[in-house]
Amino acid sequence: MIIDEEFYRGLRKKLYASFQSGASVILYEMGTGYGELMGENMKKMGVSKLEVIKNFMELGKTHGYGVFNTPFLKMILTGLQGEPAVRLEDSFFATALGTTGKAECFLMAGIIAGASQVLLAKKFTCLEEKCLCKGDPFCEFKLRQVSD
Repeated sequence: MIIDEEFYRGLRKKLYASFQSGASVILYEMGTGYGELMGENMKKMGVSKLEVIKNFMELGKTHGYGVFNTPFLKMILTGLQGEPAVRLEDSFFATALGTTGKAECFLMAGIIAGASQVLLAKKFTCLEEKCLCKGDPFCEFKLRQVSD
């Protein structure tokens, strides 16, 4: 099954019509579920952390999400100090919507949080601070570790 921009816009439009601002929470939670599944699958590969991250970045391209930039790799390898940034260029979710004036990649934020939680065995939230939809040159997400 291929999900193109029109398909995504239609799903999103109906979610927002039915759930208003709650739609962003639904998209985020859907993303965490998928991210956790991706993380579990990558852990099962039995490869190094570097290979896992390379595979995650490659999935971004092959699945059409966009292109993860090097800061994500650097962030994982340096042990998540501070609030690491994850940069995504040409985000499918943002390009599908165009300029809206606000961050829109809730599904991708959830995917990043979910995968990071599984791969790093820590609880995270992920907030999109820059977005193509806001007029930024790329989308950028900040991972924040959640205290138990």
